[in-house]
Amino acid sequence: MREQAAKLRGEAFQAATEEELTFETQVIRANSVLEGIVEAGAESDLVLIGASEESLLDQVIFGTLAENVAILITVLSPLKSVGNEITARVTPNLFDLAVALASGAAGAYAIARKDVAA
Repeated sequence: MREQAAKLRGEAFQAATEEELTFETQVIRANSVLEGIVEAGAESDLVLIGASEESLLDQVIFGTLAENVAILITVLSPLKSVGNEITARVTPNLFDLAVALASGAAGAYAIARKDVAA
């Protein structure tokens, strides 16, 4: 029974990916990388950034496009010091774990019980 369900899910996923998902490759020229990404993101649901044509040596020395964009955003950000809010988010404690587990349990319960989910 499980094998049949898995086969049906696989066929449904394959049909969905063949029919509903379309993609388009674009080369966008802009004054800056950030401006180009924002322009592409305004017109799309998903933007993939990559530099696959660069050699591995170039990527190791100069970084990938995504890393360079992250560095650019970090440098241009007005935030120059790490505040208490950011520190609290990147150093979770046991209370955060308990909240995450309770949220996961509530979500699983809502998914399992169709009369609970809105």
